[in-house]
Amino acid sequence: MATECPYGTCDGSGFVWHMPTEDRPTGYYTVCRCHADEVRRKRAERLLAEAGMSADSLEPYTFGRFKPEQADATAAGRRALAVIKERLQEYAQAPEGWLVLMGGVGSGKTHLAYAVVAERLARKRPTFYGSVPEVLDALRRGFDGNAGLAYDKRLATMQGVDLLVLDDLGTEHQTPWVAEKMFQLVNYRYTRRLPLIVTTNLVVTKGEGMDPRIRSRLLDRQLCEVLTFPAGDYRQRREAS
Repeated sequence: MATECPYGTCDGSGFVWHMPTEDRPTGYYTVCRCHADEVRRKRAERLLAEAGMSADSLEPYTFGRFKPEQADATAAGRRALAVIKERLQEYAQAPEGWLVLMGGVGSGKTHLAYAVVAERLARKRPTFYGSVPEVLDALRRGFDGNAGLAYDKRLATMQGVDLLVLDDLGTEHQTPWVAEKMFQLVNYRYTRRLPLIVTTNLVVTKGEGMDPRIRSRLLDRQLCEVLTFPAGDYRQRREAS
C-alpha cells in the first residue's frame, strides 16, 4: 500500500470516508483509487518478474543514452529522431492515446519505447512490456498450474495496466490462438482508450503480416499516432561511436 495518496483523497490509508447519507446514516468508506493502483502495480511487477523482466533489465534504455545527434545518416534523419525522442519524452510524463513506432531493425524504436517504460515504472505506475513473443509466452505459462498467476489473471493484468508496450509486433508466429490473444489484448485497450505503445518493422499502412483487425485499430487517427523512424541502423551507429 502506498504511503502517500497521489489523488489526495485518503491520506495514504487506502480508504475514503464519505459523509452520512439517507441510505447510510452513519457514513461509510470506499476503497481509494490509489489502493486499486497499488494492487494492479504489484500484480504487473509479479508478472514481469515471472516473465524474466525487471527494472534492472531496462537500465540501458534511457532517454539520456539515446543520441540522435550521433546518427551519421542525413541531417533530416537526425532531426526526425530528435523530434521522435521529444515526443516520447512528452508521452512518458502522461501517457494518453496510442503510439505506433514504425521503422527498420535497429532504428531505435525499442530503445525509446523502453525508455518510456522505465519512466513509468520509476513513478510506480502499473506497466507491462515485452516483445510480442515474450508477451505470448507469459500468457501461455498461465496454463501451467505451477506458474504463479493463472492465465485469466495474466491476461487481465496485461489488459488493465496503465501502459502496455508491445515490442516487435509482426515477428510472432501466426496461429489462430496467437491471433486471438493479440486481438483480445489490443481490442480491450482500444474499446477503453487505454494507453498503448506498439513497435513494428512492418509498414502498418500496407498491413502485410498483420491481423487486419489489429491494423484497423492502429490506423484509427482519433486514437493513434504513427511515428516513422528514419531509414538506417541507429543501433550500429551508436555502438560504433
